[in-house]
Amino acid sequence: MKIPIGLLPVVLTLLAGCGTEASSVAPGSATRTNSPIRVIATVGMVADLVRHVGGSDVTVTQICGSGVDPHLYKATRDDVRSIMSADMVFHCGLMLEGKLADTLERVGEMKPVVAVAEKREKLANGGEGMEEATVVIEHCTS
Repeated sequence: MKIPIGLLPVVLTLLAGCGTEASSVAPGSATRTNSPIRVIATVGMVADLVRHVGGSDVTVTQICGSGVDPHLYKATRDDVRSIMSADMVFHCGLMLEGKLADTLERVGEMKPVVAVAEKREKLANGGEGMEEATVVIEHCTS
């Protein structure tokens, strides 16, 4: 399930509201409590964005460390475990995480996967289509 970044605040709010009060959960139940939303982010800029928007409602884990080329990064077994245990996954998109594309696509069938950058088509020069990379970030105010 791919979600446009403009819906990030709405998605985070809805997921935060999906928790159940701890007092109403039966012992041993797998029902989610009001704990922070577990988010995986691929690169530092995306992780920073999610931390800024989500605040104390999210716990963000970044899988590509600093100094690592995200174009060439391939998910380890531990990365896949972390991704599968997360509530949501955020990545840059535009094939920045090229070797992670298949993993992110498969995970997107099971949980929200958000690309913070996306391709848009722009008409130019008499209707000829030209791809334009656009980063979509919704400005949030409190």
